[in-house]
Amino acid sequence: MNEQQLFRQQKKGSLLWLWILLTVVGGIVFIVVAFFVLYYILIAGAFLTDRPGPTTGDAWNATRQYYKAIQNHDYATASNYLVGQLPSSVALGSSFVVAN
Repeated sequence: MNEQQLFRQQKKGSLLWLWILLTVVGGIVFIVVAFFVLYYILIAGAFLTDRPGPTTGDAWNATRQYYKAIQNHDYATASNYLVGQLPSSVALGSSFVVAN
């Protein structure tokens, strides 16, 4: 063998740079996938559950009915939309105020 062939044979460096590159790329992919999984579980999953209270649509319907009653000069019905779900008594400090 001549010197040039020996030099080529000995020049096979390590593949450490390849393993470092693959580790970095794999870590980035793992972080991105973990972020989307956590986002779906924590954020998007919160909007898929049933809400116990009234929704925005209910508020819009009540508002629309209230203004319709005002336009028809039916003030008793309109006032019922404002106080329909309010409690009849409210605690203020140590005394109760009762609504008539």
